[in-house]
Amino acid sequence: MNTGALLKYLITGMLICIISASVTGCTTGPGSPSAIPDRTSAGAEYTGLMPLFGDPHVHTNLSDGDESPDFAVRYGRDVTKLDWMCLTDHSELMEFDGWLGLNYYKSIPAKYNEDGKFSVLFGYEWSSQVNGHRCVYSPTPDIPVLSCTDAASSRIRKLWEGLKGYNAITVPHHPLLPTKRHWWEFSNPAMEPCVEFYSKWGNALGWPSTDRKPHIATDENYIFKAMAERGLRLGMMAGTDTHLSRPGSILGESRPDGTLEYERPGLTAVWAVAHTREAIFDAIKNRHCYGVTGTRAIVEFSVNGSIMGSEITADSPPEIKFNASTPESSLEKITVVKIHDGQVEVVASFDVSGMHYSGSWTDNQFNSDSAYLLVVDLENTDMAIASPVWVERVTSLNAVY
Repeated sequence: MNTGALLKYLITGMLICIISASVTGCTTGPGSPSAIPDRTSAGAEYTGLMPLFGDPHVHTNLSDGDESPDFAVRYGRDVTKLDWMCLTDHSELMEFDGWLGLNYYKSIPAKYNEDGKFSVLFGYEWSSQVNGHRCVYSPTPDIPVLSCTDAASSRIRKLWEGLKGYNAITVPHHPLLPTKRHWWEFSNPAMEPCVEFYSKWGNALGWPSTDRKPHIATDENYIFKAMAERGLRLGMMAGTDTHLSRPGSILGESRPDGTLEYERPGLTAVWAVAHTREAIFDAIKNRHCYGVTGTRAIVEFSVNGSIMGSEITADSPPEIKFNASTPESSLEKITVVKIHDGQVEVVASFDVSGMHYSGSWTDNQFNSDSAYLLVVDLENTDMAIASPVWVERVTSLNAVY
């Protein structure tokens, strides 16, 4: 990018006013902060935590998006009223004209971050056609911006090596996209705690919905299948991957080569100890998060008193507890999914209705190491997927099965 183009982006950002809902097609109805359910209703396990909704996957015209970084961040803050967000421009497309361009990109989080009101993480997308796409996240911009076109960071293990020692993680995006090497060939639990299961590319879980799934190379790439057969421990995230530079928006894409016209935006909710970018990043890193497809449902899910994303041991049948609340539509079904012995199994299902439901279930067939997660379906076809709780089975003289 030359200096003239960069100045254009800077001037454009400075001139952007708060975007009105009438222009964007967004409203202040369901999904806005005023419509979000009471956040003080958490169960004991979630006391002291707050659910914060954000879009972790946003592109701007610094790579292949439509608008400036300033436009995108202000849109997320002022129009879709997110709690947090992250710009994730393609690192291989960001051809900065020396230090000025890179410093501009890195200045965005501090420029808009306001603790307690709106948090902005730092990130970018590493888009390899060999090992697949990864979004890179950090609470601050003090990490290297690495590209798949650079020989030093052209493979996933090289990317992880380049980020070693920094407070950064990577999250796989759109794993149904065909690549030269298998998406799950390499794993790094310390660096890659979560996966983006939903975006404008569709649902990559492989269950419970396999519709809207372009670019499928093989069902080996389905996330649940990889978790069951390869033992991957991945938290659940969702994002828009917007190239309109409109985080959290229902609007479709403008690019003709495009992607799906998705009706509902993917968002990630984190259970954080504070409304700060550091706390939000830590929640993602610890898998205390869940993905939603549009509706900002509040989901609490625990196993033996441990919240989503935890790893625990048990010598007796685990007890699963959950709460779900929704600001719009109505709850339709809540499903407990168990991953064990190389398989994915529905072990409990609750047909529900209304805006709130609490329940519990005990796994009396707990015979081996298992992961449990919660799926919440809404009547408007939206869904929420909670990160699993992994339970290692241990033996005890007092164990009862």
